[in-house]
Amino acid sequence: MDNSAATLNYILKKFNITFGRKTPMPIEIPNFGRDNLASLFAELGFKTGVEIGVETGAYSEILLKNNPGLKLYSIDPWKAYSGFRDYTVQEELDKLYKDAKTRLAPYPNSEIIRKFSMDGVKDFADNSLDFVYIDANHSFLNITQDIIEWSKKIKVNGIISG
Repeated sequence: MDNSAATLNYILKKFNITFGRKTPMPIEIPNFGRDNLASLFAELGFKTGVEIGVETGAYSEILLKNNPGLKLYSIDPWKAYSGFRDYTVQEELDKLYKDAKTRLAPYPNSEIIRKFSMDGVKDFADNSLDFVYIDANHSFLNITQDIIEWSKKIKVNGIISG
């Protein structure tokens, strides 16, 4: 029996979503935020994931708290660069990195990777991750690159979101 749509079928049933040829993609689940997503990952038995765009590590911590057996890779360059307007002072980013390290230190299954997304993606084999959560640079080009490259790393029945 082909089980390649098990995650999709689980989500459609859980949230009572009718899916057909005219269903708009991506699927939106009303009143469902990223904190709920962490619990869904646990329900699905996800054990290996990546968060891209970590800042202070707050969402990484939510993922780890909701999934005690999760191996989570938290990827962020914490580096000021041209075109990134959110933070322009390197000292501010260094403080955010320190905050993330402190916040995630109690979690033995947490690994912080200080790299840009397109450099970090090279560290993972194709079909090796249960999920990738993208909250990095929100420019169209960067989002497109993240989705294209990181989707290759997702296992069958995995989820890429953000």
